[in-house]
Amino acid sequence: MPNDTLDEIWMVRDITRTMIKKLESGGLRPGIKALFYDPDRGETLLGTLPEGYPLRFNLPGGGIDADQTAAMALCREIEEELDISLYRPKMVMSLPVVAHGELPFKRDEFRGKYEFIIAVPHFSLGSIKALPDSKMLFWPAMAWQEALEKIRSLAYGGPEMVALYEKAFNRIPDLMYR
Repeated sequence: MPNDTLDEIWMVRDITRTMIKKLESGGLRPGIKALFYDPDRGETLLGTLPEGYPLRFNLPGGGIDADQTAAMALCREIEEELDISLYRPKMVMSLPVVAHGELPFKRDEFRGKYEFIIAVPHFSLGSIKALPDSKMLFWPAMAWQEALEKIRSLAYGGPEMVALYEKAFNRIPDLMYR
């Protein structure tokens, strides 16, 4: 795994099929999430779920399917969850992986997940309405510090998920001022 500094962070293109297959053979479901941020305003998108869901806030994303590259999976998830199709695999390839790690959620035949969180710059966030078939209510833009506080209040996912999301959100100031 890469060193834990922003200067030595991986790009999406570094998440290879070999790595994905190795994660799967180890019983982990590889997943990818998009951390949209506005470098000028310090805002990010964070999805909100209805009351009663154990996870109240989340980032757009999902699993990397067996026949997909990480870039293809990220583009598919952005389109499925946000109805934004302007990101294409070749553009996404050079986006940074700002956090990654194993999460102990049992799902299907997998014993857990391995999540990659990708920083996606976007200059006009605003509030994005959730698609009708989405569990999310909406994707509001908010200050990254506010999003970080919401993530810290998660009851679902345990300390591993909170730590992974905190790591990603704490990278936003570095991305804005580079």
